[in-house]
Amino acid sequence: MTIKNPEKECKTTPEKFSAQSKIVSVENKEHSCGIIFDSPQEFGQALIVYGGGRVPHAGATQRNFLNAIGEDRGTYAVGLALYASLLGDQDAFTKRLVEEAVSSLESTGRFHESFDYTLNNFEKTVIHGDRVGDKYVLQLYASYVGSKPEEELAKKLGRPRALVSACTNGKLSVVDDWWFNVNLEEILADLPIPTESLAQYLASKEGDDPTTLIFKHEGQEYSIGVGLDAVTYLRPEGGNYTSNYMQKRGKFIVGGAWTTYADDGDTIIPPKAVQPSVIVSVSLPGERYSNHAAVTEEQMKSVRSVRDHLASFIQPK
Repeated sequence: MTIKNPEKECKTTPEKFSAQSKIVSVENKEHSCGIIFDSPQEFGQALIVYGGGRVPHAGATQRNFLNAIGEDRGTYAVGLALYASLLGDQDAFTKRLVEEAVSSLESTGRFHESFDYTLNNFEKTVIHGDRVGDKYVLQLYASYVGSKPEEELAKKLGRPRALVSACTNGKLSVVDDWWFNVNLEEILADLPIPTESLAQYLASKEGDDPTTLIFKHEGQEYSIGVGLDAVTYLRPEGGNYTSNYMQKRGKFIVGGAWTTYADDGDTIIPPKAVQPSVIVSVSLPGERYSNHAAVTEEQMKSVRSVRDHLASFIQPK
């Protein structure tokens, strides 16, 4: 019998499946957060650029600025200061903000401010700064658009963003049209990490946050996260949280493999099959900054290298 709407037609998770879910493809992804600067002064000048908005001939000014940026810190610092100065005198609001940010970063290595109604480019914006090693990281978050302002500012200034984690996503096959049926110990057996309790741990979680392990590679420790990207809250129509489809069965985790949301994340649609994923993420352990972000080229290279190493163990078979 063909099932068209599992939430209407399936009161419980099927007792048996015709096959196991297997990894059918692997995709590498990265999570970045925060723009990296070399000094509190550069951090402050970036706030001036953000607060200044567009200026006459901004496109040509930005192109000339980016062309002038060299690889060394000195050239970049001069370029950023020049670009900030081209925006003209800062208003009292921006001047105070920059002074407070620079002072706080110099004295404590940390800055945080949030604004609601400011009638300028900082309206409904959260600003956060941290000293990480000898770098200074600026995070921007604005209501309705999230981290887009941060992404755009980093692109405008030609600055890298901190690497929070490098991930590999193993897409799982959907079985019997609407379900996943995965033996995580078997899927992840080749990974050089313990996997015996993963099924119990992940099946008991409300969300898809990974369990974290410490992994040593070439003499250095890394934080390894293992998670299952699946819709955990799926349940029969009219059911409550006790009737969720997702559950642990021995070494297996089983559950629904569909969504009821369109790509915009808001529009409700009839159930549509989607592939769940096994996620293995790599980040730096130690300092508690956005899941141990990498801020130097060497750190980023090492995190990506370990991600690629682990990804080689979960390829389709």
